[in-house]
Amino acid sequence: MRKSYGSIPMLNEISLEFLPDGTALEVVVPAFPLPVPHQGILRRGWGGQPWIDQNSKEHGGTTTTTYSEFSKGRTVRIIYIPQTREESMRITQNARNDIARGIPWSVADNCQDFVSRAITGRNGSKSRDAAIGVAFLGLVVWLVVR
Repeated sequence: MRKSYGSIPMLNEISLEFLPDGTALEVVVPAFPLPVPHQGILRRGWGGQPWIDQNSKEHGGTTTTTYSEFSKGRTVRIIYIPQTREESMRITQNARNDIARGIPWSVADNCQDFVSRAITGRNGSKSRDAAIGVAFLGLVVWLVVR
């Protein structure tokens, strides 16, 4: 069952208003040749408005956008929920630190790295790892076939 924040669909059963700051969210962005996941970290402003901290190719680096700008009407999937208030604060602060540093977007430092760093303190990008794996497999096949 889908929940929503205003007119924005949420795939998971938890409504946006109940998610703690530091929750990691993901949308699927159309791209060539395959759609790619785009991730960000939820936090709230003074009035409770949801903001998303992210490293965005579209914006050229780390930035903060509204939830609506992040989702652009696409289904948003929850990928991680902090378990404690302390963890929520740590994740949010890690994301804010990356925003303050103004890290530019690159294949080597993308939105998944940003979220992974905020949560675990280490880079990590499943999409990049998959692309490298496919490229390596293609190279092996090419070497065998030629």
